[in-house]
Formats: sequence, C-alpha cells, structure tokens
Amino acid sequence: MLVAVFAKNGSPKRIKWNKAGLWISTLYLVFTLFNKWHVNSVIASGLEKNKIAVTEMVTTPTPLNNFLWMSYSEDARGYWFGYYSVFDKNTDVEFYHVDKKEELLQPFEESESVKLLKRFSKNRFIMSQHDSMIFFNDIRFGQMGGWNGPDSAFVFSFKLNKNADNSTALDRSRFKTSMAEAFVSLVNRVKGK
Repeated sequence: MLVAVFAKNGSPKRIKWNKAGLWISTLYLVFTLFNKWHVNSVIASGLEKNKIAVTEMVTTPTPLNNFLWMSYSEDARGYWFGYYSVFDKNTDVEFYHVDKKEELLQPFEESESVKLLKRFSKNRFIMSQHDSMIFFNDIRFGQMGGWNGPDSAFVFSFKLNKNADNSTALDRSRFKTSMAEAFVSLVNRVKGK
C-alpha cells in the first residue's frame, strides 16, 4: 500500500502494487468467509454433542486475528461461551455457562443510562456482582482473556452505582491483567490446544 501511495500516477509499479493489494485483501476475505463457515459448523456440532439447547448462536473472531474464534449462545438462563482455534488438534470445544442474572438490574431498571446500555448491547448482556458492586457486561466483544478462563473480565463492563440524588452513575471498569499479558495469552491460544 505504501508503494502504491508514494509511486507516481500511472507508474507500472503503482498499478502492480495496487493489483497485489486487491488480490491479497480478496483472498483474506475469502479465507475469513471459509473460516466463519467452518467455525459455525464446529460450534453447532459441539453444542449438539454436549446436548446444549440454545435459541441463538453467534461466532466472532477474537481481536487482531482470524484464527481464534469466540462463540456465545443464548439459552433461557444466560449464555454458553466457547473458544475454537483453527489450529486446535480436535474440534471438541469446551463450553462454559454464565447466568444472565437480570434480577441484579432491577434497582437500575428506570435509569436512562441503563436503557441506553441495553440498547447499545442489543440486549446481549449479563449482570455480575463483585462484593457489593453491580456490573453490566456487554458480551458481544467477549472477555479479555476469556480463552483462558470463564472468570475473565468482559471488554465492555460498566459498574452501576447510585448517586446521592438516586440517579445512576456509570463507571467503565478496568482490566486486572495488563494488555501485554493478554496479548501473549491470545497468541498462545491462537496456536491451538
């Protein structure tokens, strides 16, 4: 791309590099579509094999790659999460369940901030409680390090508090692990089990 940007207009070198860029991006798109189809089939088979009945199944790649995929599948109580790398030695996905715990949201139900969070998350959220703090977790972007364990923090997690005037205060929660640790963990999981 840099060669194409800095080369002179009409230069054969620029045309060659533009074509190469188009081919590479097209092949990557085809590769992504194939991976999505393959991962969907692996996850669906895993859910069926484990006799997990769900109403919806979503698969999405983890950050910065197209090899490790996260799935979340909804049932009546919450969500089943699973991770699958195209480099895994077998297709046995380990799923874990997280309850939605919507009852924790009751004190904040009338809050405009919470209504906005529910719309933003497209109602794909779970609630959690740590000590006396209540957290609203948007599950669509996964957990920072969820491929290593179900207790990892969600990427979009908001602490819900009541202000003195009984309005809701939102605080974006912070990660307990460093980005460097999470990145190393991601790379190791991408390599497969």
